[in-house]
Amino acid sequence: MSVSGKARKALECIADAGGGTYYDVNSPEELAQSLVTVSVRALREFSIQGKPVKGGTTASQALPLKPGQYADHIAPGETSRFYLIDKKPGFSMHASATGRPEVSDQTMEGFTLKFAAPDGGGCADQSVRRTNVLRTKSIVSASVSSSRT
Repeated sequence: MSVSGKARKALECIADAGGGTYYDVNSPEELAQSLVTVSVRALREFSIQGKPVKGGTTASQALPLKPGQYADHIAPGETSRFYLIDKKPGFSMHASATGRPEVSDQTMEGFTLKFAAPDGGGCADQSVRRTNVLRTKSIVSASVSSSRT
């Protein structure tokens, strides 16, 4: 059964906010077709998108970045990448990172995303860890925000 009015607008808003798509169906056949469409999308290969960059390996070598979408690669054995963001007073910063760790013998994978002040003090951070006992090619992500002036 399809929905209309405020309910439909709310569902469309939820789908959009989650990066999804709202499907309005009026019959079992339309539902079946929508499910096929969603299933095919789920099987597509995932790839990291963004302007290729290589962050610094120490804080003093941080790569300056402007707002945008970037892609970096951290090889096995490397531990950190550093980027420099010029935060204007009174503005907030928001960053997110998505990673796809290489399949390895490790059963724990993840990373920490951190904002640090020039003096080295931490402003905000988030760590994400995933147990990968089956050693599949998984996706992990984290986001961090700071309004520190």
